[in-house]
Amino acid sequence: MRTFLLLGLLGGLAGWLYADVAPGLGAVLLVAGGALPIAAYAITSYATRPPNGTTEVAALLVLATGALCGLGYGPLASGIAAVAILALAEKTRIHALVRRLEESELRAGFHFAVLAYSPAARSALTITATSIASWRIAPTVGGT
Repeated sequence: MRTFLLLGLLGGLAGWLYADVAPGLGAVLLVAGGALPIAAYAITSYATRPPNGTTEVAALLVLATGALCGLGYGPLASGIAAVAILALAEKTRIHALVRRLEESELRAGFHFAVLAYSPAARSALTITATSIASWRIAPTVGGT
C-alpha cells in the first residue's frame, strides 16, 4: 500500500517538475518510477506461472495518474483512478462475465471497439449513414 502511495506522489512530483520547474528532472523521475514496476514484473514473472501483471500495471497506472495530477489534469486522473479501482474491486464479477461470453459476442465487441476508436472506420460509417439517409429521403422529396 505504501509503495502505491509513494508511486502516486512520485508521479505527481514528476508531473509538476516537468510542467513548471525542471522538465528534464521530471522526465527522469517518471522514467525511473516506471522502471520499478517493469523490473518487478520481469523478476517475478519467472517465479509465477502463468505470470500475473495486475499489481505492476496498477502501479504504473498510479504513477501515471499522479503525473497527470502534477501536470494539472486532476479530473482526468480522478476518472482514470475511479475506473481502475472499480476494475480491481470487481475482479470476480468481471471474470464471471468473461467466462459467460460466447465467441460471437466477443467478436461483436471487438468490431464495436474498432468502429468506436478508429477514425477511418468512423468516417466510413458516417459516409454510409449519410448515403443511406439521402437515399431514403430522395424518393420522398421527388414525389415518387
